[in-house]
Amino acid sequence: MITPGKADYHIHYYIDGCAKKEMTFENIERASREMGLTEIAVLKHYSECMPNGKSDWAAWHTVKEEEFERYLKEFREYTQKEGLIIHSGVETELVDDKGRINIGKEAQDKIELIALSVHYMPEMEKIKPPFLYHPAMDKKKLEEDENAKKELKRWKELIEDLGCEYFIAGIVNGYISAIRNNPKIRQLSHMYDGLYPLRTYYVPYERIPEKRLIEMMEPLMKAMTEHDVLWELTCDNAGCEGILKRADEMGVRFVATSDAHMFEGAWGRFSDHIAAERYIESLELTKGVVNW
Repeated sequence: MITPGKADYHIHYYIDGCAKKEMTFENIERASREMGLTEIAVLKHYSECMPNGKSDWAAWHTVKEEEFERYLKEFREYTQKEGLIIHSGVETELVDDKGRINIGKEAQDKIELIALSVHYMPEMEKIKPPFLYHPAMDKKKLEEDENAKKELKRWKELIEDLGCEYFIAGIVNGYISAIRNNPKIRQLSHMYDGLYPLRTYYVPYERIPEKRLIEMMEPLMKAMTEHDVLWELTCDNAGCEGILKRADEMGVRFVATSDAHMFEGAWGRFSDHIAAERYIESLELTKGVVNW
């Protein structure tokens, strides 16, 4: 049995192709009860656009409105049983350093919660043109394709020209503006130490002393505390634990997830939520739940 918080606000629904067909409300509810959870959010992916301007990019796709409406209908029609609260929500992306997110106000009005992620490098004023390869999913292409190798060389040169702090400031400012302008953002997802997108996109932030990294992240910590936005962690090593401990000191609260896409499998197993809870506890971070 896990200990309080007892919440997971990042569970994927079967309507999205990335989730297994078994991820229905009934099955999710049963597994949640078995783990002792008392509050969850079952999410639909929602992206109005992709960074390449097309309907598909890497593993992500623009939303099909009929699927979103079907998700909402099935949520409304599902009879929740006493002892577990199920919330509706979406996972969407931070689009740019001005705080634009990948879901409009009309769609936001139809759900209870937004879990905000960074699935690709957000647009920033000096990042033009953007780098449109995903370093993990396009790894082979970046190693073998001549055009991709040239683009990667250009991207790494741009990083050197702009410096690591430019990218950190861009993501921090984007998150802060998004939080201030979209009150349904209740957690930041895929957060790790807040620097995960930089690791993914070859930004060598490790050159920056930890004290400076923490200093640059503190405005985001302050905004999260002021707006009751949770910092999501999985069971994976978060990276710079000093950042997490400073966030805790500033009043940020943490919530566990396995980013569940299935019940059994190599990744995204719902049962890994328990390991995420234990990881938060091992760092002596304060857990939280959404203040509705």
